[in-house]
Amino acid sequence: YGNRDLGRRYSMEHTHVFTELLNVYHLGYTAALSEDLIAGIRFKLYSSAFHGSAKNVSGTLTTAEGINNLLLHRVDDVTLVLNTSGVPEDNADELSPSDLLSRMLLGGNLGLGFDVGFTKYLSKQLKITGSLLDIGVIHYSKEVRNFNISGSHEYEGGELTFEENPELYWNFYRREFKEAFNESENANSYLKLRPVKLNAGAHYSFGVQRDAACNYLISSEQYLNKLSAHVFAVLSEVHTRIAGTLAYEHWFGEGFQVKVSYTADSFSFANIGLGAAAQLGPVQLYMLANNMVHMANLYDARALSLQFGINFNFYR
Repeated sequence: YGNRDLGRRYSMEHTHVFTELLNVYHLGYTAALSEDLIAGIRFKLYSSAFHGSAKNVSGTLTTAEGINNLLLHRVDDVTLVLNTSGVPEDNADELSPSDLLSRMLLGGNLGLGFDVGFTKYLSKQLKITGSLLDIGVIHYSKEVRNFNISGSHEYEGGELTFEENPELYWNFYRREFKEAFNESENANSYLKLRPVKLNAGAHYSFGVQRDAACNYLISSEQYLNKLSAHVFAVLSEVHTRIAGTLAYEHWFGEGFQVKVSYTADSFSFANIGLGAAAQLGPVQLYMLANNMVHMANLYDARALSLQFGINFNFYR
């Protein structure tokens, strides 16, 4: 049923469409600069198989009651710039798996970037961490097609007779849209900054291991509990997203760890997360999930993440 409020004009100014298949190679170095400061840097090489993004969007969208159909959709004074690279001109099906693999293995559009991060111990129990990720840019120069599009159009759907070739319907509406909008095209290469991720956190550990019967100290090195506060932000050319997290972690001995977190972000103020990890010799199993409150209803969650993983640790 389109937009719920019929007759209301919605601004398209903040609309942004982005898609990309990207491979990243990275090489990092971490060093202890002092007894209480660890810092690291990671250099990145990006190889993009294909990319598409729409920016500088303006205009309005209105949904009203239709005459020949239930609803009439109208876009007025729309303008946008569409950048694409690596997409075949006539048929996207020409992107075979081997082509995609070749482009991801340094055969695509290339770019450079780096990450930086640090851990600072203010005391044995308190530390702060910070990082900036994906400070970089990609140069798109292969199979580039850029479009500048503007115009207005009303669309009320169409009548299907189910007797004609479906391709005829597509060609009809394609021709209708092309006639409604002004379109210019060029093949100029373009640069895109990567969305930069910012992390900042504070972590406080407490509660050492003691024997339950005699209450003597088992380990003065491993703390059983940790409280954390974490701020995460994504800085991009379109918008900025910020999230804040409070978390509590507990270790059951050295082999099993659980974590529960609360996050407030642009989409939700009730995001409860849960994590668990088990160390079985050199094998570590872990599970992470978020939006536990809305786990039974994906629509209310808007976003849901569930991860399982296995790490193999080799050490003396």
